[in-house]
Amino acid sequence: MKNRISVLIVDESQTFSMYLALLLQRMGFKSLRVSQTESAKFVLSRGFTDFLIVGDLAGPEPKHQIVRELTASFPDSSIPTIVISKQDDLAEKQACHEAGCQAYLLKPVQPKALHAALNDHITPFSEKRINLRSKVDMISEISIDRQAPQQLQLLTLSRGGALVAYDKNLPTGTRISMSLPLEGELISLTGSVIYNRTNIDAKISRAFGVLFHQGNALHGERIEGYLESMLEECRLVSDSEAALVKDEQAAAV
Repeated sequence: MKNRISVLIVDESQTFSMYLALLLQRMGFKSLRVSQTESAKFVLSRGFTDFLIVGDLAGPEPKHQIVRELTASFPDSSIPTIVISKQDDLAEKQACHEAGCQAYLLKPVQPKALHAALNDHITPFSEKRINLRSKVDMISEISIDRQAPQQLQLLTLSRGGALVAYDKNLPTGTRISMSLPLEGELISLTGSVIYNRTNIDAKISRAFGVLFHQGNALHGERIEGYLESMLEECRLVSDSEAALVKDEQAAAV
């Protein structure tokens, strides 16, 4: 994505919204967190939000009514909306869909389900990510066009391919062989370069995208299982950060 998709998170729980923001960041999205509907209305009224996620909020107002109120604040009232609730309520789920909600997920939210719900409603189609994808910080032994292997950094990974930091552009179709280190084992993969990117961030100026060749389906399952496990660890990180914030607030009293 050239310009990252922006997601507004509305949830009263600091711990959950921090977890969700970290999860989204690793999936390649950017996010803003608010805990009240009035703050959400103000953000939405500016028109720069691509997705709305409505979580649990204080007060008796049902979620479908909150969805109606918030989406009415968006300039054209057509912002894709996902509800994430701790209540498995069939009637409320139906009411949310009737209010314009595209997906109704349950807490604890599963990374794969969230990824699918977001990508089902991304436009244009070229921006959609069919497979679960995450940022990674991984070194892999990679051979480019059957040359001697190099130690290169993987920036993102999915069962379908990867983004690899590299200091020069490669022709589309260049053959790539990769030894992917997953949980103490090396998985051998082959693929082809499908695009080049520049200005990745302040430290990395160039990278190439590789599409893995269809091969052993087990490899794809293992990659996806690894990513799900890694993304689940975001919950532990957010819990630790939330506990630290509470400690700092208590110390300031």
